[in-house]
Amino acid sequence: MNPETPYKPEKVRKSKWKIVTLSTIIFGTIAISTVIILIVSPDLFVNKYLKEQVEMEFAEAYPDYILYMSDLNINLLNGHIELGDVHINAKDSSFLCSIGKPSARGINWFKLLWADTLNMSALKGISAEANSIDVKLKKTLYEIRCHKFKVSMRDSLVIFDSLKIHPIVDDNAFFDECEFRKTRYIMSLPQVKIKGLSFFQQLHGKSFRASTLYMHDASLNVLVNMYKECDPDSTKNSSTSKFLASLSDKIQIDSFNIENTNVQYGECSERDSLPKDGYRFHCAIVHASVQDSTAVAYDYRIDPLLEENEFFDASKFRRTRVAFLLPQLSVYGIQYSGLLKGERFQARYIQAQDPEVGIYVSMYKKSDQDVKSKIPMPNEIMYNVEQIVQVDSVEALNGYIKYGEYYQPRSKPAPITFTNMNAMIRNVSNNNGRGDTMVISLNSEFMDGGKLTLQLSTPLTTPKFCFRASGNLSPIKLSKFNTFLEIAEHVQLTSGFVQSSFFNLMVDDGKARGTVGVEYRDFHLSFLDKQTKSGDGVFNIIKSFLANTFKFNGSNERDKNGNLKLGKIRYTRKPGDTFIQVVWFSVRSGVADVIGFPQKN
Repeated sequence: MNPETPYKPEKVRKSKWKIVTLSTIIFGTIAISTVIILIVSPDLFVNKYLKEQVEMEFAEAYPDYILYMSDLNINLLNGHIELGDVHINAKDSSFLCSIGKPSARGINWFKLLWADTLNMSALKGISAEANSIDVKLKKTLYEIRCHKFKVSMRDSLVIFDSLKIHPIVDDNAFFDECEFRKTRYIMSLPQVKIKGLSFFQQLHGKSFRASTLYMHDASLNVLVNMYKECDPDSTKNSSTSKFLASLSDKIQIDSFNIENTNVQYGECSERDSLPKDGYRFHCAIVHASVQDSTAVAYDYRIDPLLEENEFFDASKFRRTRVAFLLPQLSVYGIQYSGLLKGERFQARYIQAQDPEVGIYVSMYKKSDQDVKSKIPMPNEIMYNVEQIVQVDSVEALNGYIKYGEYYQPRSKPAPITFTNMNAMIRNVSNNNGRGDTMVISLNSEFMDGGKLTLQLSTPLTTPKFCFRASGNLSPIKLSKFNTFLEIAEHVQLTSGFVQSSFFNLMVDDGKARGTVGVEYRDFHLSFLDKQTKSGDGVFNIIKSFLANTFKFNGSNERDKNGNLKLGKIRYTRKPGDTFIQVVWFSVRSGVADVIGFPQKN
C-alpha cells in the first residue's frame, strides 16, 4: 500500500451504494406509484389541476360566459371519462346551457397522450353520450331540450333522443315581445339518427358529411300573428338566406328518410284567438336522395285546420275550403345544392299518382270584396317568390277532383266531379330567362258521363291574373247534371242530350270573356220543392211548364250552314275564388246564356 494514498474503508463504499440504491428505489417507487395512481385513479390530479385550467382558459377565451364542471372521473385503463353536470351560462343570463353527466368510452389514452400530434386511431373506438341537455335562449325566447345524445365513432352514428324546440313563454307573451309580425315554432323529434358521419373530416375542420338522416314521428307547429304588420326591414330575410347558404356548404347529407311527419301551420287574426286559417300537413314516408337527385313521398295529405262546418262558420263571408291527398308523389332531377341553400327549387319532372282534390264553397254567404282576402292565383304566388322556381313538367295520373257548393249550412253540397283525370303541366317557372308561360293539358271523365279535354296557358311572372283556356266535352246525358242542379238550382232535368260542347275563354286582370257552344236537344226540366225535393204539386208543375215553354231554350242545334248559337262568357274574379272556380264560373256563365238560366252572383 502506498503511504500517500488515503485509506477508504469498505464499509463507507457500501454505505454510499446503499444510499444510491435506496434513493433509486424510493424515487422509482414514487414514480411508479404516481403513474399507477394516474392510470388507475387520476381523478385527484384531473379535478385539482386540469379542470381548473380548462375553466380558466375558457374564461379567458369567452369572458362573457361562465363554465362550470362537476368532478371528472377518468380511467386510463378502460379508456373512460365521465363528468358530472356541465353548465355554460352567459353572465347576462341570455344564454343558459346545462348538460347532464356527459361521458365517453373507448379512448386510447396512451396513443393520445404520447403522440406528438393528434392520433386519430386513438379516437376510432370512442362512443360518447350526454343526458338531459337543456339550452335556453332568452333573447329569442326559445328552449332546446334533448333527453339523450349519443355519438359512436366506431359506427359513424349520431342519435338524438326526444329532441324538442319550443318557446319559454306562452303564445301571447311571445308575440307581445315584438311590435311586428312573428312566427312561432314548436318542434318535437322523438328520435333523429345520422348515419355514415365523417367524424375525422369534421375534426379537421372540413364539412359535416353523412350518408343518411333518419327521423320518425316528427311534428312541427307553426303559428303566425297576422294581426301585426310585417317588419319593413328586409335585411332579416336576406340574412336567413345567407345562413341557409352557409349551413348547406358545411352540412352535406346524401339521403333523408322521414316517417310519419305532421306539420301544422296556423294564422291567428286577433290576440288570444285560436287560428282560423291554416293547414295540417301529414306524410307517411319521405325518402330523398341527394346523389340520385330524387325524392318520393307517400300518403301526403294537406287539410285545413278546421272541419267544413267550422271552417265556414269562422267567417261571415263566403269561403273556399281546399284539401289534397297524394298517395304517391315522385320528384326527379332535383337540384339539391340550390334547394338546401334556399336559393332555388329546380326539378326536371314531378309525378303525382292518384291525386285527390276536394274544393268546397259556402255559396249561402256573400262574397268578401276586400282585396286582402283574395286567394292567390298561380301567377301571384310565383310573382312574389324571391327564389327561382323551375319545374320542367308535372304529371298527374288517374286523379280525382270533387268540387262542391253548399247552399245551406250543415247540408249536402252540390257536387261536380272530375274522375280518371290525367294532366300534364309544363314549364312551371318564374325564371324569365327560360320563359314564364305555364301550359296545362288535361283530359278527364266529367260527371261520370262525358270526356273532357282542356288546354290552358298562363304567364307566371306578371302581377296581373291572366290566362287563356279552351276545351270540349263529348256527348253526355243532361240527367248527369241532376246531382248538382237539384241542390244548386232546385231543378231536375227530366230529358235532354248534349251532342257536343266547347268553350274558348280569355281572362285579363281577373275579367273573363269568351264563348261557349253547346249543341243539345230535348231539354226539359222540373222545378223541385225546396223542402220535399219533389217536382209534384200544381205550382211546381205550372212553373216547370212555363219555364220549358217560354223561358228556357229546349234545343240548340246547328243550322243548315253548320252554325251554332254561342253563349257569352261574362265573369269577374271574386276575392274568395280559387283558380278552378274562375274557370268553372266563367264557363258556367256561358252555358247559362245558351240555355237561359238566370245568372247568380
